[in-house]
Amino acid sequence: EQWLEQQQSPSSTTSKPLSPAVSILLLGTIVLDSVNMAPHAGKGTERDARAMQALMENTDWSTLSSTNSCSSILSKSQDDDSIVPDTNQLFQALQNAKFDAIFWNQLSVRNALRLDYKAFIIPNSHGMVLGLSTVLLPWKDVAQKKDLWSSIQHYMQVEAKVHVLGLMMTSTTDDGTFQRELLLCEVNNNKSKDNQSNLVLNPLIEQLMAPQSDENTVDLQLVEYPDSPLDTTGSDLTVRLFHQGNAKASRKQVAPILIQRLESLATSKL
Repeated sequence: EQWLEQQQSPSSTTSKPLSPAVSILLLGTIVLDSVNMAPHAGKGTERDARAMQALMENTDWSTLSSTNSCSSILSKSQDDDSIVPDTNQLFQALQNAKFDAIFWNQLSVRNALRLDYKAFIIPNSHGMVLGLSTVLLPWKDVAQKKDLWSSIQHYMQVEAKVHVLGLMMTSTTDDGTFQRELLLCEVNNNKSKDNQSNLVLNPLIEQLMAPQSDENTVDLQLVEYPDSPLDTTGSDLTVRLFHQGNAKASRKQVAPILIQRLESLATSKL
């Protein structure tokens, strides 16, 4: 936006086009994050639209036409014969790469957890941290990963240093239905079953499963799997697994709910 303002400024004497190599990266980021500005997704903003238009209009795309990796996403502009990216083709190419099951299945547990990870400090909790990793595989595939539980525990304690870790798993079923699953993990180093005062996972889940009194709170529609809590023999993890009926609720909606519930639990113990 700053670049665009400078270009449109009356005092500007030069108008240098953007590098196509940089522009395609920026355009791809916006297209993927906004679901190609699809209205039904509700993710694209006016700022996204302005940025996309600026990139399309202020980039010399012709040099990309000779690049084999980019040729499939280029097309002739409807306004003239210039070569420009086809955002539909670009989105589909990025979406296919993003959800590539072969890629995700080949990742180690550590790499799958950290590829799309965000941490959140819980207010009024004396430093409690929630971590959320988006993993683009169904639980049945995640469960097959080598050293799953020990790797999750090591990631939580040594690398991320989080108290609660959520794996937000997304996938498409055989009939084409988009689905979400949620795995919530907590490390329990206290072997005594009589002293569980510092643990928050089970109380957190009780709050998540309780009827919602606030109409403004997003209902995740969580349904716990029959074999949950899962058997995590060989680790100190407590793990609960859910089907998330509200498939539209992404991390942007899930994180605030978990943060609010964890803050409530933290303040109730003060």
